[in-house]
Amino acid sequence: MQTKKRRGKRFLSLCKTILLAAPLTFTPHNRDAINAQEEQDAYIVESAIENYQQLDEIDADSPLDNSLEEKLGIRILGYPTEEDIKEIDQFYENSQNQQRMFLRYDVGLERIVIFPPSMREHADYVGKTVFDRNEIQFFSGQINSHGVAQHEFTHLGIRYLEENNYSFSREWRAIAGSYNKVNEQKEGRVKKNFYNNNGEKQDPLWGYITPYGGKSLDEDVATQVENAVVQPEVWGRVTESFDIYAQKLELLLRYEFIIPEEYQKAEKYLIEARLKSR
Repeated sequence: MQTKKRRGKRFLSLCKTILLAAPLTFTPHNRDAINAQEEQDAYIVESAIENYQQLDEIDADSPLDNSLEEKLGIRILGYPTEEDIKEIDQFYENSQNQQRMFLRYDVGLERIVIFPPSMREHADYVGKTVFDRNEIQFFSGQINSHGVAQHEFTHLGIRYLEENNYSFSREWRAIAGSYNKVNEQKEGRVKKNFYNNNGEKQDPLWGYITPYGGKSLDEDVATQVENAVVQPEVWGRVTESFDIYAQKLELLLRYEFIIPEEYQKAEKYLIEARLKSR
């Protein structure tokens, strides 16, 4: 059986081969490159990950890992550090204390996969939900950064509500409208206005917190949740579509994607922004 070190080298070699076959130029000041990544899934190393057939062999097998697997009822695969394991444990503990919906219900998560931090430089995402494997993928050292864990667990929460015939998605679409229509009619304007000439993100627009949120219902909800958790002040930069933002926050609270404290902070900033705009 291969050692973790040898398997890691094989994995990185495969990723390197794919990256060389399809290079991507990206700099902080290249707005076209940023927009291109927002437009697509932007999973630059996805081909390598999907084709890595021995993923199940990359097993985290320390006593600490096994203890957490038993506690959470999921498998933890990949190359987690002791700090990664502690972050996962802390995230679950905090989420249970806060009664997050994705832990109150069985959202179907079977395993968490941690990829080496050396792969992070080749990708513009820090987390990914793989529905057909009931899996969430993270990069080591990035599990709790920028609300990524909340973002990915939100995807599983949305799926649970849809599969169990809750009306959340229908209610959300009634507020947000058609995402196909948004992509066809507003995509160019969204990109133009969300980024300035230096490729820096501007203020929220048209009910989205980020341009990526305008891609689909799933990403709209997930970006709203992660920002409510880690930077509610972003609602203070809203300049229009105030009712849409307010209704979305109310729906997130009602379905327990966010907790009352997070809702109150975001709502406070939104109210201040509305008053400022008058």
